[in-house]
Amino acid sequence: MCTSLDGNRFQMSPEVLCKPTPEIICHVREELGLDEKTIKDAVDGIKKWLELQPHLPKAEDDGRLERWLIRCKNNMEKTKQTIDMYYSLKTQVPELMSDWDVYQPWFDATVKYGFFASMPELTPEFDRVNIFGLLTPNLGDDFIRMCEDYYVKDIYIIDLKNVTLSLISKLSLSTIKKLETCTV
Repeated sequence: MCTSLDGNRFQMSPEVLCKPTPEIICHVREELGLDEKTIKDAVDGIKKWLELQPHLPKAEDDGRLERWLIRCKNNMEKTKQTIDMYYSLKTQVPELMSDWDVYQPWFDATVKYGFFASMPELTPEFDRVNIFGLLTPNLGDDFIRMCEDYYVKDIYIIDLKNVTLSLISKLSLSTIKKLETCTV
């Protein structure tokens, strides 16, 4: 349960995004030069690589590994780097990457400061549109973003109406660098 802006609790639906149709899956794979065999070979290769990485989890869902590959534009090296970065950031930048639980008090506080929404339908080009904005210039310390979706690329619309130089000046250079690292 989460708290809405008016203070009421609401249940987050696990079905916020439309499930990918066979047409979407086919188009995304075609766009990236992927087919069933290529995906299976790539996923198997990533699993073998994960086994050799002592600091990374050994078991990942095949579908999730496929989505990592898709987000990295069918580039195996970039996929490995991204997976490594994702899990490494959890220990290197715990203040930004840990305790992401919608039932925790920090999550309720976060929804008072900003919003992030993924549009449920893809664009005609099979891209996912995401909208982010601040509800107040008095931003807290928390931020949310994690999506396990199936699409060609993200398109972000960022509402900066309530972002002020005063807000930006409150961020330390190390925090800005950490945020930049998290967006890679």
